Amino acid sequence: MDQNLAALREEFSMFLSKKYDEGVLERSTFEQFLSLQDMKHHKKEGFSMVADLLTIIYKDAEEIIKEMYRHARPAFNLVKIEGLVHKLNGSSKR
Repeated sequence: MDQNLAALREEFSMFLSKKYDEGVLERSTFEQFLSLQDMKHHKKEGFSMVADLLTIIYKDAEEIIKEMYRHARPAFNLVKIEGLVHKLNGSSKR
């Protein structure tokens, strides 16, 4: 396996665990991500697609969180942040 992909998967696993511990991810969502990641151990067809999907979700979430920080400074834009939180939550339920 490509070292960069392995490092990305490890980083993503740590990110998910941290967000679950912080209460950002619900248990069911966290378990769904773990199940998808676990597919690699069973070498099921379609894992490449799952890995790609997880990568996209991770990158989207990262961009949404960055945008939330931008709208929190210097003045807090609650309407914009609420929309981004909704978008982030929707992404986690795909």
